[in-house]
Amino acid sequence: RGTAAMKLVIQRVAHASVEADGVLSGRIGRGLALLLGIEQGDSLEQADWLANKVVKLRLWPDLKDPSKQWATSVADGGYELLVV
Repeated sequence: RGTAAMKLVIQRVAHASVEADGVLSGRIGRGLALLLGIEQGDSLEQADWLANKVVKLRLWPDLKDPSKQWATSVADGGYELLVV
């Protein structure tokens, strides 16, 4: 068996929420909805690396110059994250 690797699906959202058994578990405004897949053998180091990568992804236009696409990250823009 090869090296374990976390999987992540990322979606930019205007808002998102998660319910479990009809109870609201989480809700965000503008940001990223993340579907995270982990398995036995995945490490805390992998999780840290992935988290740092996600907050630095430039997925929005520049805050001062909207003509510059893909210039602002989650951290830069103060966007929210919802991890499921």
